[in-house]
Amino acid sequence: MLSNSLRIASDESRRLRLIHYLPRFERWSDARLDGLPDEVRQPVQHFATWHHLRRIRAKAAAGASTRGLVHSAKQEITARSVDRERSQGLTAQATFDNVDY
Repeated sequence: MLSNSLRIASDESRRLRLIHYLPRFERWSDARLDGLPDEVRQPVQHFATWHHLRRIRAKAAAGASTRGLVHSAKQEITARSVDRERSQGLTAQATFDNVDY
């Protein structure tokens, strides 16, 4: 009886992780890249969708925690967008305005 209760609690925990972290990451990613020039936004957005979002969805579907994966994805997307801005000769500065913690 107890094991059934634990399984139900575990299933509910998985469902909540999927509901909570995935949409938050998608909203964050859209907001982070919004307003960037197309030549910066598009490659970073494609990478974020293909690489990070695919991994986060797979992990969430398997019931694993996505918290750490989401955090590292945010850091990498932020770094790539700043690097891409610089490589395009844009005036982006790595300031508190465009770096998330």
